[in-house]
Formats: sequence, structure tokens, C-alpha cells
Amino acid sequence: MGLFANLLLIVSYAVIAFAVAVVLPTISSNLGSTNASVIGLMVFIAGTQLHIVYTRRVEREQTENHFERLIEFQGQCEDRLLALEEDFAEIEEILGDDPQAKNSALVAEMLVVREMLESVLEKSDRKRAKAGKSVEQRQARDNS
Repeated sequence: MGLFANLLLIVSYAVIAFAVAVVLPTISSNLGSTNASVIGLMVFIAGTQLHIVYTRRVEREQTENHFERLIEFQGQCEDRLLALEEDFAEIEEILGDDPQAKNSALVAEMLVVREMLESVLEKSDRKRAKAGKSVEQRQARDNS
């Protein structure tokens, strides 16, 4: 609840309490202005208590929603961590304990990646060359 809404509620039960304190002595002649003021003050305090209860309930709901989102995010992070741990264990298993084997396995993987990149670049160069030829042919036809 925003500041304006809270201030509006405070002003509303303050006005009601003031109205009670002013109107009660005119309704009941036995009731003095002091007693009417005390009753008005009690109405104001009751309004304040209701306002506090309502505000706490809204705050509790927001906090519960926030905790639910955090718990959901924690579960996602734990799932991701488990997947990464499995991947890491798999990589460690492949590489083993021998540092030389680790290096050679990494070099082999890098060579495979390099070959794949070279093939992708060759294919893209061929496509560009074909596209360039088709553009040149269209321009030649348009000019003639």
C-alpha cells in the first residue's frame, strides 16, 4: 500500500473520530464534552488498530509471495548446479588424472572445434560467392 493510501486511511478515521467527539454531546446531553472526546479518541485508536492489522496482512502476503519466488529460484539454481556437477564429473572422467592426457584431450577437442569452424566458414564463403555471382548476373541482365 502506498504512502498516499495510508495517509488517506489515517485522515478518514481521524475525521470519523472527530465527528464522533463533536456530535455525541449534541445527541446525548448527559455525555460531557470530555467523555465524548475520550470516545472519539477510542474510535481513532480502533481505526488505527484496524489499519495496522490490514497493513500487516498485506505485508505478510507480499512477503510470502516473495519467499515463494525465492524458493522457486533456489530450486532452479539447484537443478542447474546438479546438471553442471554432472557435466564436470563427465569431463573429469574423460580427462582422467594424468595431466598429459588432459592436455592432449583438450588439444584434440580444440582441433575438432577448429575443423568445424573451418567447414562452416568454407560453406558460408561458398554461399557468399554464389550470392555475389547471382547479383552480378542480375545486374548484367538488367544493364543489357
